[in-house]
Amino acid sequence: IHNTGPTAGRKGRFGRPKVAAAAAAPGVDEDAQQEATVALMQKLPMLLTQFQSEPHVVAPLLAIPRLLRVELFSLRGQSDAYRALLQQIDGLLHRHSLQELMSEAAATLAFASKEGPAALQEIGMQVLHTSSSTSVTKLSAAAAAVARLKPSQLSEGVADLAQNPADAPDALLSLLTSLRRCHALMAAG
Repeated sequence: IHNTGPTAGRKGRFGRPKVAAAAAAPGVDEDAQQEATVALMQKLPMLLTQFQSEPHVVAPLLAIPRLLRVELFSLRGQSDAYRALLQQIDGLLHRHSLQELMSEAAATLAFASKEGPAALQEIGMQVLHTSSSTSVTKLSAAAAAVARLKPSQLSEGVADLAQNPADAPDALLSLLTSLRRCHALMAAG
């Protein structure tokens, strides 16, 4: 079967056949999107590592995989690199409490489980499942820690959460973060 679509026989900027984008946004130059994907396949994990301790910087980076032509990971035999990228995003989701970061990470993991070639979707589903399981385990542990608080610690802690969260007991902060993380995953789909 021969490709007779609009990209049949066309070559990209570097002499490689063009790959049709699964969901290219209107007005997006396919060559530019392909070049960006190829460059970011290697650079994005390094950027995430470089800025992993700066949640306000890394949060917007987590949206980038949703803009890439993820099928290129599969076509270039980079499925393991794709899995590693998603696992890195999952690690950031569980390392930080910044809501924007958790929302971006969850959205990217959900996207990975639904978009692109079936083999990559399977990887996305596996990472998303692991992330969800980890989130539920952390939520359960945080709830158990809150249950161990004395009633006076709990009431003071809730008041602290409302007025000055930094003064709240770690168990309550952990529970709040775990709830927000689970919410981000559920909201993302």
